[in-house]
Amino acid sequence: MYEAMRKLHETEPRTYTIEQLALAGDVSKQAYYKWLDRTETTNDQLNKVLMKKIKKLDNDHHHNLGVQRMTMYLNHDEEVVHRINPKRVRRLMRIGGIRASVRISVRNDTIVSGRMKCTLQTM
Repeated sequence: MYEAMRKLHETEPRTYTIEQLALAGDVSKQAYYKWLDRTETTNDQLNKVLMKKIKKLDNDHHHNLGVQRMTMYLNHDEEVVHRINPKRVRRLMRIGGIRASVRISVRNDTIVSGRMKCTLQTM
């Protein structure tokens, strides 16, 4: 939302004022300017690094890594100094649109019709 407001205001500042864009986006001007002057947190920086690593691992392993294996690979990476939680990996994979392509095994089992047959004995 704020990114779109910034782009519109930068391209045509006389047509789209911040006040008009804030009113259209149902946000206050103060919130927009606070977002504009924000500094990137260490958590955001770590998420960007992790996102790059997740995308690289996903491409290297042909989209076969799920959340658990992706977490394992990230935690064994020497460049990542913190332990990475599977919840964070799941969230980042969802944001990046990354999903594992799980192969479904084909089973050729036959069902025996009499296997579960119950018999009643009368006295």
